[in-house]
Amino acid sequence: MDKTSQDIFHFDTPEQVIGAKELDLLCNLIQSGNVYEARKRLETDLGKYLIPCDGSARDLRYHFIGYSAILGHEAAAAGVDEKESTAICSRASAALESPISQEAATDLLFQLFLQLTNLVSQTKTKGRNCLYVQQVRQYVSSHIKEPITTADVALALSVSRGHLSTIFKQETGESLSDYIRRAKIETACLLMHSGQGTLGHLAAELGFSSQSHFIRCFRKVTGVKPGEYLERRI
Repeated sequence: MDKTSQDIFHFDTPEQVIGAKELDLLCNLIQSGNVYEARKRLETDLGKYLIPCDGSARDLRYHFIGYSAILGHEAAAAGVDEKESTAICSRASAALESPISQEAATDLLFQLFLQLTNLVSQTKTKGRNCLYVQQVRQYVSSHIKEPITTADVALALSVSRGHLSTIFKQETGESLSDYIRRAKIETACLLMHSGQGTLGHLAAELGFSSQSHFIRCFRKVTGVKPGEYLERRI
């Protein structure tokens, strides 16, 4: 939590009330996106704390809106879409339009905190997943004329084959093995159009185990055999 956020409130508060130290902890947990640790802290360290309030509904609402704005700011700083985090905080604050107890408001704030932490976690995961997809494409492109297996790609990216395959399918809708096959056949199509070599030569140049293997893969991707493919484009 930055100095500007600290200046919003007077943190000379009694024990058992959320103050600067507790708010800092909430902000740090949101930034980390660690949902498990966030829940654990709420059940232990933070479970006994309440939003500061002088007893009036207006003061309770004032502190809730301020605290939620700080948490929303932290989520946006961690990569969550700012409009989304603002909308979530606004919906939570709207619940205080009706009378609500200090305990209920605090519980609502903590639920907001968990929701924002989860969003940060999802944002970080999606960012990592997109990076994996980009790295897969770069690897396949640079090794297109070599035999490539899903295990080869996973090893190059230092991630398990199963995990990488799951991520790639989730993000692209295409299996990793299908993508590798398609990338090779698309390259083969370009080479065929430029008249570069026989089928046997293309199969060897693009890392297929044999000409028959190349033809099977070609037909699976394009729906026709290499010869038919060329005839249709003459």
